[in-house]
Amino acid sequence: MKETKDSGISTLMLVLMVLAVIMVIIIMVNTFRKKGPENVGQVQGEVQEEEYVQELSDGSKLNKSEELQKTKKVNGLEISNIQLRETGGITTLLADVKNTTGAETEDKTVKVEILDKQGNVITRLLGPIDSIPSGGTVKLNVAVTADVANAYDFRISE
Repeated sequence: MKETKDSGISTLMLVLMVLAVIMVIIIMVNTFRKKGPENVGQVQGEVQEEEYVQELSDGSKLNKSEELQKTKKVNGLEISNIQLRETGGITTLLADVKNTTGAETEDKTVKVEILDKQGNVITRLLGPIDSIPSGGTVKLNVAVTADVANAYDFRISE
């Protein structure tokens, strides 16, 4: 009978230890997950100053990099009037897309790579562009759930 009692205590101790390990793992995962977006935009462990950001009165951040705001071209599409803005942890890239091909374009998806000053990719996004009549203009609107407003530039490709 004593052997059964000792076996029951050992089993209970083992179950409690396993539960404690599981709780520690869950706490660690949640802690690291919450810190993730703060690390976006860091290069080799260095915290970057926000040299390309203007903080607005509503608390949002507006990118002021001249390189980022330059008109980009990809396959007869001209991307201009570019704005990169962070609000509430979501960074949105807005731009006008003008069709300069001479013919109507079809719906397409473009790849947008947000870059730091050294040309490193901070994040990659996919953005839909509606069909555009010749000479027409539509809006490009892509977003990421991270603060990448301090970007230096971006690349766009099909």
